[in-house]
Amino acid sequence: MRVFLDTTYLMPVCGLTIKKIQNEHLKSLFEQRTTLINQVSLLELWGKGKRLLRDDPESWPRFLLGYRSILESYKIQKKAIIEPETLPWVDRLSMEGLRDLLDCFITASAICHSDVFVTEAQDITEIVEALKEKGDPEVKLQALPLIDFLQRYS
Repeated sequence: MRVFLDTTYLMPVCGLTIKKIQNEHLKSLFEQRTTLINQVSLLELWGKGKRLLRDDPESWPRFLLGYRSILESYKIQKKAIIEPETLPWVDRLSMEGLRDLLDCFITASAICHSDVFVTEAQDITEIVEALKEKGDPEVKLQALPLIDFLQRYS
C-alpha cells in the first residue's frame, strides 16, 4: 500500500506540536511503512516553522534537525511539486472547490501516486469522496484522517 502524507504529519518531526495528533500515532505511521510526500510540503513546513518559531529562536536548531531527518530519510519518498500526470489534477481539484493551491498540488500527487492520502483537511476528504461518487475511474484514492487510517490499516 502506498501512503501519502499531508504536511501536518511532518510538523511534529521538526518539534512543532499538533494538538490533534498523538506522538505514538505518528510513530506507528512512520515505523511501519514507506510514505510519500510532495516536495511542496517541505516548503509549507519551512514556512510554518519560520512563522511558529519566530519568537522562540532557541527551538530553531531542533526544527532544523527534524527537517534534515525528513530530507535524508529513505522511508519518506519525495515527489516533485509538479509532474506531467499531476498537472491536470491540480486544475481539476481547484475547479472542484479546493481553494488552497498548495493543497491542490499535494492532493494531485496523492491521487497519482498512492492508495491512501492521510490528511486532517476535511475539504480534501470531501472533494476526493465527491470525485469518487461521480464515478471518476482515475480516483481510487482513500483520503482519511490519521486516526481512521490507523484503525483500518494498523
